[in-house]
Amino acid sequence: PWCVFLSMGSKAPPSQPVSCRHLPPRVRAGLTLMARTGHLTCIAWLAHLVRLLGTACLGFGLLGLGAASIVNPVMASAMFGLPVTTDLVWVQVAGVRDIALGLGTLAIWMFYRPALRIFTPVTLVVAAGDAVITMQSGGVFPSPFNHLFGVVGISVLSVAAWLDPTLKMPTVSDPLLANRDWV
Repeated sequence: PWCVFLSMGSKAPPSQPVSCRHLPPRVRAGLTLMARTGHLTCIAWLAHLVRLLGTACLGFGLLGLGAASIVNPVMASAMFGLPVTTDLVWVQVAGVRDIALGLGTLAIWMFYRPALRIFTPVTLVVAAGDAVITMQSGGVFPSPFNHLFGVVGISVLSVAAWLDPTLKMPTVSDPLLANRDWV
């Protein structure tokens, strides 16, 4: 099993076969698809890698934030950037929301990756809302910037999802695309 992809900055000709035996079948099929359709450019490859890494960071990061909010709401409230009060139920509610978003991100990543093109901009609304609410409520430094960092990260992930050619929606006319094993 060989796959062909455009070399990025090497002296090898663009059609030079490169061994992909060490890659999982889904990744091999996606690379083969990109090479056949001519979509494997440096930007597409970079978008693909950013999307893979960003999705893992988003999913597992939200799970970690949610678990911390449920287990230790006082610490999570301070990390969130809002004043610690005696009523910390809202922190645990936000923790449940973060766990649900993290599980949703990982489930989409595992079972139907093209949906990431829609799901990541939706999570951007949550991150932007958290940033605005924290800034309006007088959040202490550096918490508003932490939220803004999350907005920038999810924005980059959203753009990468739209630029990643492996997230192209399957069609019936293309036999390689109709087989959803590569998704």
